[in-house]
Amino acid sequence: MRARKVAWTGAAISAAITGIIGLVAALFPDAWLHLFSREEQVVRIGSAYLIRVAPFYVFTGLGMALYFASQGAGRVTWPFAAGVARLSIVLVLGWYWIHVAHGSLAGLFWVIALSQIAFGTINVFAMANRLTFKSPVTGHGDGSLVRRSLYLCRLDFCCLRPANRLGKFITLEGEKYYRDKTPIRANPHVDWLPDQGSNLGPAD
Repeated sequence: MRARKVAWTGAAISAAITGIIGLVAALFPDAWLHLFSREEQVVRIGSAYLIRVAPFYVFTGLGMALYFASQGAGRVTWPFAAGVARLSIVLVLGWYWIHVAHGSLAGLFWVIALSQIAFGTINVFAMANRLTFKSPVTGHGDGSLVRRSLYLCRLDFCCLRPANRLGKFITLEGEKYYRDKTPIRANPHVDWLPDQGSNLGPAD
């Protein structure tokens, strides 16, 4: 739960920053472009682009922040699909607009804006439906992987106990881990475990 809250907070900050930048660029395109070039054609085409695309930078910032959050969770299938969708929209619809419909450059800019909306929306959908924060170990939602990792770290500590404190198994979250039958897959370096039931406290 905490990880998702942090992800949403970071995404909101990113969306706010990129949204403000995009809004300023769309409202004052000439001033923005004059920082780089004063050539008339560059300013004209650049202004047409910023007016149509820059207001949707908020979706790019939102989608990128959620993409990196999902990457940290180790589940990037949906964010990757969002990136593919964005690229596909530009390639397919852009190609159709230019080569088949013989549309204007302004229309191509609207296609690019649409791709940004799709990118951000797909990432938001995946995060909102918890498709990017499921635990690869237990298959449950937020926190289960973190809790299991903490348990395993404590197990590593318990393995430093004297040999006369060792037993056959330990019970963890209702599951028994046997030293000679069922190794802990998440930590293959642990070959034996103390016989302390679910008590994982420090040694006496």
